[in-house]
Amino acid sequence: MKHALLILAHKDANHLQEIIRFFDEEFYVYIHIDKKSSITSEERLTLHNMRNVRWVGSCYSINWGGHNVLKGVLRLMQVAIKDGVADYYHLISGQDFPTKNRVEFEQFFQYRVGTEFLEYSALPYKRWPNGGFDRITKFYFYDQFNFKSSKGWKILNKLEKWQQKYQIHRKLPLNNYPTLYGGSCWCSLSKECIRYIVDETRKHPFLFKRLRFTFAPDEMYIQTLLLHSPFNKRIENDNLRYIVWEKRNGSFPSNLDETDYQKIIASYKLFARKIEYPTSLQLVKLLKEQNKDCMEKYKEDNFDNETSLPISIIMPMYNSAQYLKECIDSILNQSFRAFELIVIDDGSTDESLSILKSYSDPRIRIIENKHEFIGSSNKGLNAATGKYIARMDSDDRMAFERLSVQYEYMEHHPEVVVCGSWVKRFGTGYEEREGHYPILHDEIASIIVRSINPICQPTTFIRRSFLKEHDIMYSHEALYAEDLQLWIDIIKAGGRFYNLPNLLLEYRQQESQVTRTFTKQMFETSDRIYSDYLEYVMNMLGDKDEELWNILSQMIGMVKKRAIPLASLTSFVYEVYKNFLQTTLVESEK
Repeated sequence: MKHALLILAHKDANHLQEIIRFFDEEFYVYIHIDKKSSITSEERLTLHNMRNVRWVGSCYSINWGGHNVLKGVLRLMQVAIKDGVADYYHLISGQDFPTKNRVEFEQFFQYRVGTEFLEYSALPYKRWPNGGFDRITKFYFYDQFNFKSSKGWKILNKLEKWQQKYQIHRKLPLNNYPTLYGGSCWCSLSKECIRYIVDETRKHPFLFKRLRFTFAPDEMYIQTLLLHSPFNKRIENDNLRYIVWEKRNGSFPSNLDETDYQKIIASYKLFARKIEYPTSLQLVKLLKEQNKDCMEKYKEDNFDNETSLPISIIMPMYNSAQYLKECIDSILNQSFRAFELIVIDDGSTDESLSILKSYSDPRIRIIENKHEFIGSSNKGLNAATGKYIARMDSDDRMAFERLSVQYEYMEHHPEVVVCGSWVKRFGTGYEEREGHYPILHDEIASIIVRSINPICQPTTFIRRSFLKEHDIMYSHEALYAEDLQLWIDIIKAGGRFYNLPNLLLEYRQQESQVTRTFTKQMFETSDRIYSDYLEYVMNMLGDKDEELWNILSQMIGMVKKRAIPLASLTSFVYEVYKNFLQTTLVESEK
């Protein structure tokens, strides 16, 4: 899939070069430069001569808020669609910067073909004064007078007061467009959608002409046009831009700086704006370094191979018809799109399988199995091809950004093998509440000795290479507590854990859950696993410290004689083991 950048620029040729070089020749580039820009002819020639730049023009003198902004946008679309070399076109300003690398771009759009990304809201738009209607019922002369100059601001201010005094009010253009829409003009649209905008403007220019002498028509034209078009069902109300709508660093919206970096890379947004030097210098440097690191990792793991995917979602399913559609929809609508969903039907006898087969999404793979829960889970592990395995239960719901957040965390923390998260518990007849789990590895690994499972399995994101390297699978001997045994096997093999303090899963509670239906068997299995782990930890600690082993031996004897409760022993081991893990981690990071 080919992509193109449509850049509306007015300054800073060096930053434009940074944007273009970020993707090198992989993205085609079209640039409109404000006629009154200080960018020199030599700098324009340099831009024009860059390998992936297809067009550089200066057709209009552009003032903020003026009709010429819309003209510049449409000119970029006209030139690019005539060229016709890309599948998706991303309209950005010269003060934007990409947040994801080339491969992530391609993966994001691979399964979103035909989706249009555009922010919109029907007027009245609560973010705009008077809902935005003043923008089109008054006359604005922003093309003729530069609002950002002292003289221009004074003139425009007088003209607005004059119109208020004489109650000048233009009619709304509602004949062909019964509802008006507004939002940010920055968007990512398919070739077919761009062609529609260009053709519709040429054939039916009424709305385009009516928006002359309005304020910021670029923030209404495309929205209104497309929401009244055959494309309206394909629009996702999101422009994929990271923007901070507050006044900071001398600008509204904010000029971004390095303090925004972590939020940017944790988000699913594809571009960040606004970039202003020197404020954003360090941020741009960090984004470039992140792009370089990620591309190197992709090359090492062969993830630029078309047959590979970053994530395999493993989901066993048994008689889940009642909630299955909610679950699958939450997965297929993830912000991170490059994954396979492997559903293992565990011998369902209800309508689950027919509901699943009603989906035509190519990311879904179905494995049919007899009723054998552990076997079905292991079939999913064996079928996975992704770098990471994301577990899911067929009655839960993923938060929109779950895969994106966990993927970004694991990419930047190669020492972590399993990444879980907090959950929101819900269900008919149950009180809604948040489920918090220990965050750091030392707490996660040590708290198990106190007979507490520290990870919620359907939130987990697992490094598949670690499972393969250590030949770790779900144990048939740990039926109904197989997740607990898996965590312990990973810990014993040297794997580290982390729980993100984010609510990335809605965990459904219901009477038919395995944990409620097979409570007795689950507790029996769990007690055995906890006991074995406690013994393992004590032996490991004793091997490293003879004096400590003597103390533990005495405490074990006292428990057997019922001189002290087992809880006293487990609490002591918990504190010692946690301190041991903290010390070990600190030493390993030096």
